[in-house]
Amino acid sequence: MLYRYRSLGGEFGRQTAEDIIINSRMYWSSPAAFNDPMDCRPHFVFSNSIRDQIVWARNVIRRNYPDAGRNERKGLERRLLEGGPVQHRQLAMDGFSQWMNESAVCCFSTIPDSLLMWSHYADHHRGIVFVFEQQVEPQPFFAFPVSYSERRPSVDITRIAADGPTAIRNAILTKAAVWSYEAEMRMIEYRVAPGVRRFPQHALRGVIFGARISDVDRNWVNSLIAASGRKIQCSTARLSETQFILEVTND
Repeated sequence: MLYRYRSLGGEFGRQTAEDIIINSRMYWSSPAAFNDPMDCRPHFVFSNSIRDQIVWARNVIRRNYPDAGRNERKGLERRLLEGGPVQHRQLAMDGFSQWMNESAVCCFSTIPDSLLMWSHYADHHRGIVFVFEQQVEPQPFFAFPVSYSERRPSVDITRIAADGPTAIRNAILTKAAVWSYEAEMRMIEYRVAPGVRRFPQHALRGVIFGARISDVDRNWVNSLIAASGRKIQCSTARLSETQFILEVTND
């Protein structure tokens, strides 16, 4: 199951809830808008191996100048390598940043009862959590787990052709260890603009009300669920009387 913490306040709070429950749509944001400025910003390196540098230069020239003759390719490879690691790292960082700006991510958690998540993302326990079930068919709706580390992921520019997909995926799915409490999962679309996207209607399985939600907000959400005509399980995250935990119980 995937959990999406949401506030009902602010400019888009109620609009977002209505879009999810009634229209089966969610907003996917650009990684550039994330609250962590180091998120999706890997450390780019340029290999010290002369062999790796030469292979990289050959691949770049062959890909961009497929019709160049042998001698022309050699000259282009030499000039490319003369740029040096500093220039190549900056170009890679600029290109990756632009790529991220043009991509979209939708974030979830694997836990519905985090005190911190309710405080940070659901209006201090006054909001709600949407409960989704992942699926592969008939319409894909699944997320990738985020890992947490003390070090930023590294991407070797000279090995992009060989292990680029894995390195880039790790870069996008690795966050600082201090964020581990989020237990995050991500859906990603590369080079597709951020915005509202539809999800499979039956993927929405439930709504969890915050421990501090107002009667007005609870009744309003219940009215949306009734209007949707679908079976959506309602629960409440209640404050434990004996421990510093939340207890999610069905209404």
